Amino acid sequence: STSYPAFTPWMGQLANNGGPVLSAPVVVTVTWDADTGRSTFESFGDGLGASSYWSAAVGEYGVGPVTSGAANHVHLSTPPPAQWGDSDVRTFIQTNAGTLLTAPTPQTIYVFYIAPGTTFIFGNQNACGSIGGYHDDVTVGNAAVAYAVLPNCATDSKTTQYASHEIGEAATDPDPSTQPAYYGYDDPYVAFDFWQRGNDENGDACEFFADSFYTESQPFAFQVQRLWSNKMGAAGHSPCQPYTATY
Repeated sequence: STSYPAFTPWMGQLANNGGPVLSAPVVVTVTWDADTGRSTFESFGDGLGASSYWSAAVGEYGVGPVTSGAANHVHLSTPPPAQWGDSDVRTFIQTNAGTLLTAPTPQTIYVFYIAPGTTFIFGNQNACGSIGGYHDDVTVGNAAVAYAVLPNCATDSKTTQYASHEIGEAATDPDPSTQPAYYGYDDPYVAFDFWQRGNDENGDACEFFADSFYTESQPFAFQVQRLWSNKMGAAGHSPCQPYTATY
């Protein structure tokens, strides 16, 4: 046949659980002075929203362009901690939001790039042995604020892959602990929860596929990860977008 696909595959659909989605996300990039990757991570956050990657990866879920810029670059001059964990991140946000950290809004995603030399503990073990990053929400005042954490475990390029994954998830499911949005699969597709081993946000659902990792074209030439698309998967195309090859 000259028409592809020959049939429409049965493809899982991420469930909308009713929580908020960020229509105009603002990335606040937090780095330590000791981090030589700072300029890479700040440029990544600043250019993400205008990239063709971002709109193709999350636009169908009602997520608009990311904004950032110098006003949302937070430079920490204190010595990096020898060890940090999630409780430390949450306390840091609650203590410093609006002062050392840019004041949060309902669209804010604080993105922490952990400094070289800091051992980040996740699940009672060194995060570098189990994850590339994660995201969650924390209560500041009476509002939930999204944040993502990228442990310093790999090259700067690999870290931007992890960052694209976590920022994409934080935009489509910013409050996973309190008000889940796109998380899990609709009931007819519950088998996908088992197939994906419970990894079922839009970033997790594609991370098992080697071709999900690639370098975006100029002018946004950073390494990123393709994210799950309900729309394209149901139409018989690759569920991990953007994807231009024949599926």
